[in-house]
Amino acid sequence: MAKRQLGGAGGSKLGQLAISTAETSAADRPAIKRETVGRRRNHTVRLSGTEESRLQRLVARVSEEAGRPIKDSDLLRGLLVLGEKADARALVDAVRHARSDMD
Repeated sequence: MAKRQLGGAGGSKLGQLAISTAETSAADRPAIKRETVGRRRNHTVRLSGTEESRLQRLVARVSEEAGRPIKDSDLLRGLLVLGEKADARALVDAVRHARSDMD
C-alpha cells in the first residue's frame, strides 16, 4: 500500500495501519501463477525475386477470389493452416521443387 514511511505519523492510526498492511499483505496473498506462452518472435523470410513475384501473383489471385485485398501475412497464415492438413511427404516434395526452382 504505502511505498515509503509516513514522516512523523508512525504512532498514529494511519501510520500503524500502513505498517501492518505492508507486513501482512505480502504474506497473506497467495502467489499468482501466470501461464506464459512464451515470447512471440517476429519472423523474417528472405524471398528471391522469383519467389516475391510468385507471392504477389498468389496474393492477387486470392484477393480477386475474396473480393477484397488480402495481405501477404494473412495469405501466409492461410497457407500454414493448409500445410497442417497436408501430407508431410507432399510438403517435402514441394520444398524440394521450390529449392530446385531457385537454382
